[in-house]
Amino acid sequence: MKASGDVPKVSLETQEYENGQWITIQGVFRVYPNFADSVSAHTQLFLYSTTWNAKQYASVLSATDYKTAAKAVQSSGYATDPTYADKLINMIETYHLNQYDKSSTI
Repeated sequence: MKASGDVPKVSLETQEYENGQWITIQGVFRVYPNFADSVSAHTQLFLYSTTWNAKQYASVLSATDYKTAAKAVQSSGYATDPTYADKLINMIETYHLNQYDKSSTI
């Protein structure tokens, strides 16, 4: 997850898709003390969105299936990769991760 402010972070080379082409940039990413904290931070991001757009991921949370959710993640601006949703869907289907989907009422 990208980092800003006074938090532990690391600068890494990463690919971004801009103006129809891939570019390499130095991205600043958040560093977490453990895997659980990383997962928790990503959960918080999707639940509460960003400081500049409180409803940024509302369409992700309202999705009723993994394909709709993956497309919503992409259209919400989570990643610059124009094929991000397709890659997520492919990974879910390759590893049969949708077997863990459960209906819930929040």
